[in-house]
Amino acid sequence: MERQSYSVEGIIKALSELEGDLDAISSKVEELKKHMINKSQEEIEKLKQQMISNAQEEAKQIIDKARTEAEADSVIVSKESEENLARIRKNINSLSDTMIDRIVKVIVKGSVSYISGGKRRTDEGISRRVEQTP
Repeated sequence: MERQSYSVEGIIKALSELEGDLDAISSKVEELKKHMINKSQEEIEKLKQQMISNAQEEAKQIIDKARTEAEADSVIVSKESEENLARIRKNINSLSDTMIDRIVKVIVKGSVSYISGGKRRTDEGISRRVEQTP
């Protein structure tokens, strides 16, 4: 009987050790699980930062390209504006010369102004129109 009790005690001891080992393994598994979660979070954060950095770099390139294109367009628009302004000035100058010639003809000939459409009011004298001109 002593042998049986020794065997039972041995089995209980072995089971107890096994239970301790299982607890230790469970504890290690939990630690490894936490470690893996932390490591995964770190990797996710690294990848997130890398993606943000890549997106910022790409956005910078897009903005720089757009800025360069806008500056080129601005130069073209500015050049066209200068050409249009020169053309308008030329037209104004030629019209001014034509208008001055017509006014001089009206004054010299004493005829009715082309601008008034052939109608002269009694209160509109040539000298009065000249005085009112800025």
